[in-house]
Amino acid sequence: AYPMALLAYALSAVGIADNADMVTIGALMILVPGLLFTNAMRDIIYGDTNSGTNRIVQVLMIAAAIALGTAAAWRVDSALFGASETVATLTHSAVVQCLAAMIGCYGFAILFNIHGPGALLCVLGGTLTWAVYLAVLEISGNSIGAFFWSSLFASFYSEIMARIRKYPAISYLVVAIFPLIPGAGIYYTALYAIGGDMAMASTYGINTLATAGVMAAGILVVSTVVRMWTMHKTK
Repeated sequence: AYPMALLAYALSAVGIADNADMVTIGALMILVPGLLFTNAMRDIIYGDTNSGTNRIVQVLMIAAAIALGTAAAWRVDSALFGASETVATLTHSAVVQCLAAMIGCYGFAILFNIHGPGALLCVLGGTLTWAVYLAVLEISGNSIGAFFWSSLFASFYSEIMARIRKYPAISYLVVAIFPLIPGAGIYYTALYAIGGDMAMASTYGINTLATAGVMAAGILVVSTVVRMWTMHKTK
């Protein structure tokens, strides 16, 4: 995390990268423990509390390490080049965002060694999940609610694909839910904490935890309903 962030801020300082925050966040997304987080939620949902708790602790430790690495890089670059604490405000159309989500999800499908039609279905799930998020956000204006409904959709989509293609639902879920992982929240929480602005750090930290919580709730709702339905069918 440290070299990535250090390079991003250095490129911004010399005028090559227009927005160091976005470059850093994008680069760090490959390190965000999305698979571990999803597996932790699944373990807790299925009653394996010890395993789920252990995985959650690992997620928090990895997130903290990523955050400290990026924050340390900001400290170094601020001393060398005068890097400032600015929050990126880039905006793009829904079509461009969905296209970016599709490309990012395909990259993660490759990373998780998913091939053939399965990879395309995973990418489709991630793209549709982000489209649902944008639609709910446009209608309600509530980002937390948008995270809940889009994670619920991702979980529902994964369960359907798992039954159609006879593969574990987690294989689809880990890619479909990738666009929702709050990497920016982790980044800004650490940035403001290292900078000494604890009020802003608390704001971003609480929002990030709330996002993770509602995502877990969306997965929980679908998984619980599917399990109850499966148990009913087998009786």
